[in-house]
Amino acid sequence: MAKKRKKEKEEEGYEFKMPEFDEEEYLRKEVRDAKSLFVTIVYAVGIGIISFGLTFVDLALAVLVGFIAIVFLRHIYPMIGVDTTLIEKKQWAGNIIMYIFTWLAIWILLSNPPFSDFAAPTIKEDGIYFGGPGNWTKLNETNDIGRGMNVSINITVIDNVDVDVKSVRISIKRNDVEIEDSGMVFMKDNRYIFVLYNISNGEYEYTITAKDVNNHKASFSKTFFVP
Repeated sequence: MAKKRKKEKEEEGYEFKMPEFDEEEYLRKEVRDAKSLFVTIVYAVGIGIISFGLTFVDLALAVLVGFIAIVFLRHIYPMIGVDTTLIEKKQWAGNIIMYIFTWLAIWILLSNPPFSDFAAPTIKEDGIYFGGPGNWTKLNETNDIGRGMNVSINITVIDNVDVDVKSVRISIKRNDVEIEDSGMVFMKDNRYIFVLYNISNGEYEYTITAKDVNNHKASFSKTFFVP
């Protein structure tokens, strides 16, 4: 009992003291972290522009430069008076994440319209139809194109900038012999058609090519059979 009372007295006599707050050190840390983050963002913007320029040379090199540049952050901070030994691991991780996001954002932004265009048009088949005006039937696995019918080849061509309408062409071979090479007819909503009249029997292969206004090219090929 005596020991218990003694312990209770000791607990009653314990006084918790808050650690002394070093305001100056806190402010120095905040300024240091803010400066390092600001420089990280500016640096990432610069590397993003460099990566964009390298995209025209080699995409893999552009990616490699972006990631290797992270290493040099440690050498850049001292140039603005930031002691890297005082930067906490959490701050390092935050700065690196901010660098990666900023670098990628600038690079992707510059790699897309209105700044640039690297993408070729997309050609999508809308179906092969046979018959004639007012009586077109879509070709599928359950029907066949008959000899002497008209055949309409339908596609959609889209691009992130604009398609060169005159560049959309079709080349058609029948039994490996070219029988047609001409432009397709533009309709609306990015759709194009080409009609073969009075078709003969045989195996047909057609290839469609298209370019955008920046000369990026795309092609699409397909075959069909007329028994």
